[in-house]
Amino acid sequence: MYCPTAPRHFQVVRSAPIWKLTLDEECPHTARQQASLMLRRWNLPGLVDDVVLVVSELVTNACRHGSGPVWHTLSEVTLDDATYAVSVVVGDRGRGWGFEGDGPPDTDAEQTSGRGLAIVNSLTVAWGSVLLATCHLVWADLLVTP
Repeated sequence: MYCPTAPRHFQVVRSAPIWKLTLDEECPHTARQQASLMLRRWNLPGLVDDVVLVVSELVTNACRHGSGPVWHTLSEVTLDDATYAVSVVVGDRGRGWGFEGDGPPDTDAEQTSGRGLAIVNSLTVAWGSVLLATCHLVWADLLVTP
């Protein structure tokens, strides 16, 4: 679900480093590898596929539509209802996108591109973006299931 406000994490359990990515065709691949390795290190193998897909979509968008440098990070957090989640954050120096309110427009099933945020929406408990003075951030939270 798209949320127009920043997430409210109760506690950060553990954090990955902030990975800076080179703007080239390998950027999403590198980000997928980094996220996969970190989740396996945290013993969260059940989240690898979904988190890697979300990271890939968000990093690809940052590389295509934002401006460098692009970076990303992961954190395991607790939400205000005491559930655990993995939080993905991707940032770039771009100005963000042009939509407001409920988030990105719906996509047509016949489109060959532009469905990445719909995928992010289907895999996450919440996601959104924030435009700061120096960067555009997109965040996504995926629940950790026992």
